[in-house]
Amino acid sequence: MVGLIESLDENGNLRSDSPFWDQKPHFILEELQNQNEDLLAKIKDEKGNNLLYAAAKLSETGSEQIIDFLAQDQDIIDINYGIPAGSGGKLTPLHAAIEAHNTVTISALLENGADPSLLPETDRKSLMGFLRESPELRQSLSSSPISPEMKQQLGIDTRSPSPTHGAMNSPSSPPKLSSQPPAAVMIEPMGIAITGNKITYPGPGDNKYGSKFWDQSQEKILSQLKRLGNNQLKQGKMLNMDDEQLNVLDYILSDRDLVKKDLSSVKTYLQEQGVIDTKKTLIDKIVSEVTSGKPAKNVRIEITDNKITYPGDDKYGSKFWAQPSKEILTQLKKFDKKELKTAIYSFMGGRQNILYLAASNGRKGCTEIIDYLIKEVGMDVNEGMIRKDDTVTPALLVAYNNNNGGGAEAVKALRNHGAKLTLNNMLLVNELESDFSVNLPSSYLEGTDDALRTKARTELNKTINSDRGERLNLLREEEVMKEMPKVKNVKDGGTSFLPTNTTTVINNKSHGAQH
Repeated sequence: MVGLIESLDENGNLRSDSPFWDQKPHFILEELQNQNEDLLAKIKDEKGNNLLYAAAKLSETGSEQIIDFLAQDQDIIDINYGIPAGSGGKLTPLHAAIEAHNTVTISALLENGADPSLLPETDRKSLMGFLRESPELRQSLSSSPISPEMKQQLGIDTRSPSPTHGAMNSPSSPPKLSSQPPAAVMIEPMGIAITGNKITYPGPGDNKYGSKFWDQSQEKILSQLKRLGNNQLKQGKMLNMDDEQLNVLDYILSDRDLVKKDLSSVKTYLQEQGVIDTKKTLIDKIVSEVTSGKPAKNVRIEITDNKITYPGDDKYGSKFWAQPSKEILTQLKKFDKKELKTAIYSFMGGRQNILYLAASNGRKGCTEIIDYLIKEVGMDVNEGMIRKDDTVTPALLVAYNNNNGGGAEAVKALRNHGAKLTLNNMLLVNELESDFSVNLPSSYLEGTDDALRTKARTELNKTINSDRGERLNLLREEEVMKEMPKVKNVKDGGTSFLPTNTTTVINNKSHGAQH
């Protein structure tokens, strides 16, 4: 087996005598998939042709998958890149496939957006010859994103139900194939096409919204979508009734008539091809950034005379603690460990140490912060906030009331270091035993519609309450619960506990928490 890297010369060019392309397509594909995109974009042969040019010459079954892979992002490898030909036109990858008489890769290139109009005239004539002999190739060409004018020049009439015999010899009309059956030269009724990144509906009598196309059965819709290239489907945009530009999947999921129609197979196929549900992706991003953190500019933590402050932030450090855990840890590691260990944040008469703050505000990934503070800085796992009456509220207690999505993780991290609740701790348990509602941070409300905000809140609260349920189960495992009297049964069949030797209760409104 010969790898791609060892096939390059000292200038990074692919050697013409390399046996790399002589190997089985599945090995070539796997080797290409293992490389960095930037490297694939830079590799050229000794004449300056890109990787698609070499792949276009492959003839074995499976070669089309290599074309699909290399053409999937044309900002990286341009399917229409080519060296100018002396007779006019460019020697693109499609030229290489035609020169090799390779209908397998000709078809794959056309499906992925190769433009025959860029070819020298001799190549276009050769392509017309292949079309006469190959119904499969005609099918690829009829559904490819090249212009209708180019299709007509190559002998494919997308408008007429049957070809005109002898038209190829007529100088006054576009050439047409004379021997193929009508089904081979026609786009199916109510068809769909993608030119560039624009989705159109060339079917007879259809409108710009594709009303007739989408009114077909799921099987017919799916059949035609499968004729389009992977890259076309991902980048193609269409108009909805509000004249918004949407991808195919977004259109299906937002159109009031299509949402009622069974298009499950179509949706699955589109997702397999990499077409994204933009709204779901945005909602997932919002939920992830709220529960896992979002980088913030010009926000930091400072310690001066043992006092914690947050320059560029509000007094609670809301933006600082809403960052990803790695960002927070990087800033904490800048301080001397002794300084970090004794630093205090004052809040409503209480003095909170940095471990308490991490447990209170921690999001997903907060384990590494807690581990660092206990193992490296040497903080006491059972300390946290010293209250006005000099009693101590440990970090573990506030971790149980952390509603930022990282509460359960903070609890586990502290318990791994030996933290336990005692009868002297106070906990409002029924805060955990009822659903908790988190509002989206204001930064996520701008530029989104009401329906999207509602869905985002719903998904965010699912995540938060899933974490809350996990914290409740962890709480029931605490040894101290066995010593507490039962107070009442709650709606979910669990049991709520309160200590008997205390009078005050700590709720979940520690600073920085979502509420």
